[in-house]
Amino acid sequence: MAVDVSAIDPLLDRLNKLFAGTGLVREKMEVWTLLRDIAREHALGNLTDVETKMYVSEAVKRLASVLAAAGKPVSAEQLAEQLYADVLALSTRTVSALRTEVMHKVRSRRERARIRSEFESLL
Repeated sequence: MAVDVSAIDPLLDRLNKLFAGTGLVREKMEVWTLLRDIAREHALGNLTDVETKMYVSEAVKRLASVLAAAGKPVSAEQLAEQLYADVLALSTRTVSALRTEVMHKVRSRRERARIRSEFESLL
């Protein structure tokens, strides 16, 4: 059964299509990791939109040269816009996941405090 990578991780799906037929698996994974790190830093508020776009553009310049050397020339400007959109989408999903995690911790602590309070009232 085939896995729909585009539904799970659109960023990885785009990179898979870019690197198809090149054999540059290590380079693809490095770019994927870098872009995911940029998205996470953006989600945490450590990078502004402008900084995020700048870092994605720098990564794409290197990516375009690697792909060109492998015989797959790409438009760096167009690719930068596409990957920037993917990074922002991933950042939004990351923020949502962080929010869910924080809310779970808050609920858990409230529940423990409630139980502790009830227990202490019985004593």
